[in-house]
This record gives sequence, structure tokens and C-alpha cells, in this order.
Amino acid sequence: MTRVALACALVLLVGACSSTSTAGNDSTDHGWGDCSAASTADIPALGEDPADWVGQMLALEPVADVPKATSLTELDDGRLLVTSQTGQLWLVDGEEQTVVLDLEDVVSHGVEQGLIDVVHMNGLLLVSYTDLVGDLVVRSYESPDGVTLGAFDEVIKVKQPHEWHNSGAMEEGPDGYLYLGLGDGGGIADPGRNGQDTTTLLGTILRIDPYHGGYDIPKGAPFGTGFFSSDREEIVAYGLRNPWRFTFDSETGDMWIGDVGQGCVEEVDFVAADSTGQNFGWPRLEGSYQFMGDEPAEHSLPVFEYLHKNGGCSVTGGYVYRGADIAELEGMYVLADYCRGRLIGLEQFNGVVSGAVMLGPEVRFLTSFGQGSDGELYVLTGDEGVFRLVLATQP
Repeated sequence: MTRVALACALVLLVGACSSTSTAGNDSTDHGWGDCSAASTADIPALGEDPADWVGQMLALEPVADVPKATSLTELDDGRLLVTSQTGQLWLVDGEEQTVVLDLEDVVSHGVEQGLIDVVHMNGLLLVSYTDLVGDLVVRSYESPDGVTLGAFDEVIKVKQPHEWHNSGAMEEGPDGYLYLGLGDGGGIADPGRNGQDTTTLLGTILRIDPYHGGYDIPKGAPFGTGFFSSDREEIVAYGLRNPWRFTFDSETGDMWIGDVGQGCVEEVDFVAADSTGQNFGWPRLEGSYQFMGDEPAEHSLPVFEYLHKNGGCSVTGGYVYRGADIAELEGMYVLADYCRGRLIGLEQFNGVVSGAVMLGPEVRFLTSFGQGSDGELYVLTGDEGVFRLVLATQP
């Protein structure tokens, strides 16, 4: 069994398991079927022989053995909440870990489905998951502390046409609103053409103001504000295949997005804190490469990308490091690839990437990242639990 096949059999692999053998069904096939498409721009990329980190040696310190971990959030008192793809929400308090919520009977159990994310904000515990019919649901629990759970209700449900590319990644934004990432709904080459359609929520990142039983749409929406417009006002970015994951720089408020590619290109996208409404091109583009149809007239290119032929299969977006323990990492965006098995650091300033290095620690089946209030980073895996990124202990 190949490593990708093994990965698909074990845990969440957001989009990398979809077949790419079918030719394009638009009149213009730019070579995406055999990865011979032409790039439309010169984008910083991870080459065949990427540079190694020359800073102090890094290591992964075990934190918890939560199985099939998919997300992590830190509560106000420093304890951690970690989701398992199989439906459990774990409270990690030092060496103790307990299940505080079990949704195994209500979540679907496809390769990319299950319990996806957790956020605690405004007196609500919010969880995202794919339900038994495969739709993406955000559910809220009344919870002042993130652990004591009251009644639950539904904030939003988004119908999913396929069991692939559902995303469900969530983040509380610097503005205090909830941001929710949604994939294009699955299928090879976005058969519903959802990526370029702002009348659907698929293939987007949304901004909503959740309450117990629904949500409001904050002012300042870039779409759908005209009286006759059918565009969705929740959308703040679109043209995405499967955003896994997106995060905010805790210092600048900028958004970083890891968007999983089809079969050739993985990309990292950037949204400045004072910007909104970006179109990242999918399915017209895969990264900076022509994919299906013509290049959109107005779109934003990735700030970083890499080709599958140079190693890797599925990007896992991370965080800009803002901790104090690893001074040489300050300001670097840390990400990973599910199949490559090593952390990657992007040297950047204001979203302009000047270099990429392989950071050293090797990780099996890396599914997600987390960030503590101190800016330090956590690494989540499908089969080995949760780790904290630290300086290696000298022998």
C-alpha cells in the first residue's frame, strides 16, 4: 500500500485522496490531468531540494495521546480542548484528559468527515462536524467556561454534495466574529463550479456573528449588499478548493490559508488584515497554474506553493509563530504537508515570502496545528496525538 493510500485509510486527509485521472470536462484543458499546466506567475515555491533549518534544533514534546486529533483550542485557564475526528471532544489538563462531549453517534465517519473543529467565544462552545447525511454543521452549546455545557442548538448547516472537501475549519477573528472555511463540496475538478460562484457558500471563507440558534451577518460584507444581488453576504473570500486550515496572525491580524490542491499544486494564500473579498481562482487556477477555463479577470495569487512532484500531497495550514521560546522562528509561518512528514517554515514579512526551510521534526500524518495564548505552537497528528513544538534538549 502506498503512503497516500495508507493515509487515506487511517485519518482525515482533506482532498488529497481524490482521483485526478479524469480529464477536464471544460472545453479548455490546460494540462491539469498530467500536471503539465503552465504557471501564470512566478510564485515562491518549495523546490526539489529545499533548504534545511540552520537554527537551534527543534523537537516535538508530547502533550496528549488524543486519537485522530483534528483541532485544538486553549481555554482562558490554560487547559486545552482537542477534537477527535471520531466525535469526541477532549479536555486536556496537564497529564489528565477526559471526554467532555461525545458526538460519535451524530457525526459521519468518511475519510474527510467527522468532528472537525472547536472554538470557545462569547459564552458559547462551537463545534463543527459533518452530520450523518454528510452536511457541514456548526453547533453551539451555552458554556461560560468552555467545559460546562448547557443546551445546544444549530448555528449554521451547509449542504454538501459529496463526502470530500467539506472543510469545517473555524477561527475566532481579531474582530470577534466567527470565520468558517468551506470546501468546494467535493468531486473531481469542482463539478458544481462552486469555487467561482458567490451565490453559494461552498469554496469560501465566511464571517458570521453566531448566537445560540443562528447567526447574524456583520456589517462590511464585500458581497451581496446590492438590493438585487443574490451573492452571499457571509462570504469574505472565495475561489478555494478546500481551506485546511486558515489562521490569523495574532500580532497583525492577517489571515493565512492553506488550500489543498487537486493533484498537482498545494498553495498558501494571504489576506491582509485590512482587506476582504479575495478570489483565489479555483477551479480556473490550481495555485498559480492554469486549471480549467480562463484565468479569472480579478484574483489573488498564492504567496507560496509547491508541486506534488517535489514531494507532498496535501497542505496543512499552520500559524505565524509569535511565541518567546524559539526566538529564531519569530514571524515565520509554520505549515506542513500531510505526506511529506516534516514541518515547513516560511520566512515572510507582511505576507511576502522570501524563503522556505524544512524545520526538522518529522511528523506522521499531521492533521492540524494549534496555538496557545503564549504564541507557542502545537502539532496534531492522526495516530500519535498532540505535541508542542519546543527547542530540543541538548545531550
